[in-house]
Amino acid sequence: MWRTLQRIFVITVLAGGLVTGCGERPAARDFQQAVRQFERGELVRAKSLFEKSIDRRPGHEINAYAHHYIGYIVWQLDDPTLAVVHFENSRRLKPTLFEPVYSLAVIAFEEDDIARARELFRDAAQLKPSDPRPFEYLARTHPGEAGRREARSALYEALERAPQSPRILTALAQVEWVIDDAPSAVSYLMQALEHDPDYPPALYNLGHIYAHWPDQEEDAIEYFNQYLAVAPETERSESARRALARLKGEEPEPDEIETAEVEAPSPRVRSLDDILADAEALADAGDVERAVSLSLRAAIQARQFRLAGQEERALLKAVELGPEDARSHIALGRHLAARDRHEDAVTAYQRATELESDWAHAWTGLADAAEALGDYDVALDALNKAVALEPDNPGPLWSLARLYDEAGVRRRAQEAYERFRERFGDDPRAVRAEERMEALQPDAPTQPRPETAPAPRPAARDAQAARDAYRRGASYQQRQEWDNALFFYRRAAQLDPALERAHYNMGLIHLERRNFREARDAFARSVELEPEKVSSLYNLALAYHEMRESQSALSHLDAALRINADYAPAHLLLGVIYAADPDTLNRARRHYERFLALRPDDPAAPAVRDWLARN
Repeated sequence: MWRTLQRIFVITVLAGGLVTGCGERPAARDFQQAVRQFERGELVRAKSLFEKSIDRRPGHEINAYAHHYIGYIVWQLDDPTLAVVHFENSRRLKPTLFEPVYSLAVIAFEEDDIARARELFRDAAQLKPSDPRPFEYLARTHPGEAGRREARSALYEALERAPQSPRILTALAQVEWVIDDAPSAVSYLMQALEHDPDYPPALYNLGHIYAHWPDQEEDAIEYFNQYLAVAPETERSESARRALARLKGEEPEPDEIETAEVEAPSPRVRSLDDILADAEALADAGDVERAVSLSLRAAIQARQFRLAGQEERALLKAVELGPEDARSHIALGRHLAARDRHEDAVTAYQRATELESDWAHAWTGLADAAEALGDYDVALDALNKAVALEPDNPGPLWSLARLYDEAGVRRRAQEAYERFRERFGDDPRAVRAEERMEALQPDAPTQPRPETAPAPRPAARDAQAARDAYRRGASYQQRQEWDNALFFYRRAAQLDPALERAHYNMGLIHLERRNFREARDAFARSVELEPEKVSSLYNLALAYHEMRESQSALSHLDAALRINADYAPAHLLLGVIYAADPDTLNRARRHYERFLALRPDDPAAPAVRDWLARN
């Protein structure tokens, strides 16, 4: 697995070295210019600018996003074949990017390549654990009664990711209706309307179901009328009118339950200004809830396409249009906290909790922001409320125990850790909870050991436990469940401090998450334990390079080449570092040429050849 991650990061750092020594800013300027044209609807011009940006800087990470934009544009221009080419290029340049994989899956689905679509949707679901759409589409690949079990399972997965989604609840109702379980279908539709009282598919479907139930004509008429009030000109409007006519004694044409549509990545991408203008119009018309939803959707689009400053603009618009809507304040708080503006984030979260005191995620967000500010009283109070609201969620209780521990509130910390161990014994953190309970005993001995001290060999029992923890960490790492993987790797390293593989794999995860200081520390420990391991020296150099500590990076790359003079990644990274300085271009040339001799077919090779041709 480290080879795959290594290649991803090699391509990333290569781009920095090929921008003629000026860093990321020229690439960002060109890319943003293309994005602005795209936002204005000048698609042909945007496509041309994206293509120029790619041609000037082949191999640059930002090209993954440029290819994705071009894919959208040509898809809108009804050329799905060319769109696939660009989405594949985007995926090749940044394998961890969700959007191109999801877009490829949608195209495969639309072209009835169901086996390929299912594979891609599953890949997309792993890349973005918060997005329900891949599972919604997977459900659609299992139509009818024969596929109800698989469809239901996929929709349950989607619902875990978006518990309040009317669309998913309506899709589940459709599955139940297919197998003639009308009561379950009605239950799901009622839940959908609890979250969006004007959701058209749910209104239509309830009207349709009640129209076929004995003695429910009045309910059917009510729901069909509500549907026509919110959706007077849709594909189903005429069907609803015919159903109303039947309920009044006329003979209708047969109709079907409305299919709950899945939000596919439409080729018709609208500009942020257009979306926010629509939101303002909705607010002016009195539909504040939908106005806020639209503004929040605009913020998500801005974040996905890396539109600098536009995400916050959309979030502030959501707060402006819906000052009494907790969703807007939560989204703004999350955005501000991610940018270390914790004081403003606390204000936003506090407003959200005033509006919706029973939303646990608002309290946990408040706790995180308050903790970052050092306001433990606010953080602890918020976590206690979150635990009371969601007693079956291990996250708030673990955070509460940890925060009591860090604040030195020993008795409360012990109690919280004990509750966590009792309620969530299968959680990987339960082992850590038990350890902290023992350590917090008043007579618990403390035996500090300097980090630089030689690691003693563990007892046989601990060595076996360390290997078991390592295997569990590796299993989680393969599934990209980084937090669980890190937990078990740390556990393995505690039990056997000389287990080099645990430190090495922790470094890979930190590189993947771009936590470069943590990656540096992990690989440094790996090198201490196994000084001749070339890949550890290289990854340590890569972490230093990302931290802009070039001399340390050069020192470790030289050490790697002294052990293995033909280690191609080291030559490539040396080329990148030297290419950034006009005084060392000759050194860059030598290392790039050596890299090409060793890896002529590497994905980074075309960019290297282009640099050599221009320098």
